[in-house]
Amino acid sequence: MGCVFIGMTVLLTSCETKPIEPGELLSQKQTFSSLKRTSSPLPSLHVDGNQIKDAFGNPVTLRGFSLLPNESNDECTTCSPRPISEMLALQANAAQGWFSRVVRIGVHQSYSDPASAFANHIDPFVQQAISLGLYVIVDLHLVANYGDGGTPQSKVIDFWRYVAPHYANNPEVIFEVYNEPISPDNWTTWKNFIQPVVDTIRAVAPNNLILMGNPQWSTRVNEAVSDPFDDPNMAYVYHIYPNQPATTSSLDARFGNAANSIPIVITEFGWNADPNYSDNVTYGTSGGWGKQFRTYMDDHAHIGWLNYIFDNYWKPQIFDWNWNLMSGENQGKFIRDWLFELQNHNQAGGFTPGPQTAFKVHNIPGRMEIEDFDEGGQDISYHETTFDNQGGNVYRNTPVDLGTTNDGGGGYTLGYINTGEWLAYTLSNTVAGTYDINLRVASGDAATGKKITVKLDNIPLGTVDITSTGGWETYQNFTLSDVTVPSGSNKILRLEFEGIGYNVNWVEFLSNP
Repeated sequence: MGCVFIGMTVLLTSCETKPIEPGELLSQKQTFSSLKRTSSPLPSLHVDGNQIKDAFGNPVTLRGFSLLPNESNDECTTCSPRPISEMLALQANAAQGWFSRVVRIGVHQSYSDPASAFANHIDPFVQQAISLGLYVIVDLHLVANYGDGGTPQSKVIDFWRYVAPHYANNPEVIFEVYNEPISPDNWTTWKNFIQPVVDTIRAVAPNNLILMGNPQWSTRVNEAVSDPFDDPNMAYVYHIYPNQPATTSSLDARFGNAANSIPIVITEFGWNADPNYSDNVTYGTSGGWGKQFRTYMDDHAHIGWLNYIFDNYWKPQIFDWNWNLMSGENQGKFIRDWLFELQNHNQAGGFTPGPQTAFKVHNIPGRMEIEDFDEGGQDISYHETTFDNQGGNVYRNTPVDLGTTNDGGGGYTLGYINTGEWLAYTLSNTVAGTYDINLRVASGDAATGKKITVKLDNIPLGTVDITSTGGWETYQNFTLSDVTVPSGSNKILRLEFEGIGYNVNWVEFLSNP
């Protein structure tokens, strides 16, 4: 949740959380029982208009990471490299906060010997990814001119002729045929070069999803709108870094407008503000470029994305050279929280909520302490925007940001609130009547836009506007008056939050005859 004070002891600077090393086991409070992975077979993917869907017709938004090519894992002299298999496992480790649903496995220098590349740098990781319940992109990671004076067509054909048939019966495997062709910067020339490659793949693997790059480092996707490939199961690639602005108008023009007509996956994007981990292409900030890009992508949720890169070597990295997860204006924690929040959104097979059960008995009339929300997990009993419990309290084994308060003799409070978050409470018994609903809130922030909406069985009972109370421990009641509540049992009370800069201690329903 957003950065505010929790109780009397947490400073605003605690918004910067301690980085987590890949090999570090999290404490019990961070190992959430509801965060599970499945290794069951994934449904096949197909293109439907401008979307990717699974075999059941559910829209699927591919979200995940690129990994460093295994053949380059020993090149960095300052990185203390870790096995690619370890990194692949980590980026799918929900208990440590990683919710990648697709991983990109690249090969570049060794591609001219397809059998060796397959055996040593592709298939071991593809099989591992499948066992982890992930979709996996086999990426021919060439960054080069093509055709005369560049990559020979015959080499690309030979690579895919060898690799593609091995995965013809694996719907989890996706083929990215050529990472970043550079020149000639001509769509027709590119189509003429790569079409025989597509034909070669389709002769041996007719059903796998293909991702198609395009000239100038995969930035010419607009050309595919008027002149697409004649392939029923192909999506198109775009690559973007902060050297390209992330304003709405810029992203519309670069790939967003095209995505209204054709399916697009951003298979590379990323940024860092630290100059040790960025360059003139990848330098950017989380609060600037990253926030703009995320807002746009969330508003265009049918466009998939893979962050670059889940490693500490090639720029822009997720980890620093000592394997600390980078945060602040660097991309690491930002991307982890983004994947965490959207872990159940547009996923293959759809989202089937698990059981939701009461943590404590609640009734109306009565008071619900904010920390006693239901058991169930993300998108079942709560929706949280960040993986870490930034309040630091161990009362509950969840990522919900609970801290301590001295209000009312002491207890727990909710803080670090962000727009879109919510908590749910099962009510054992609700007595019909007219009630005043009091929300106990403190805010040391004068910012506007702070609101709490109260719902019962998804029907709004009202919304209160939260104003500054003068301090993070200065609590007061904000009241919805004369609210009619029907009788019933096992109703669900839900509190929905908007804005940042306030803490919530409890909600109560007082009978108002």
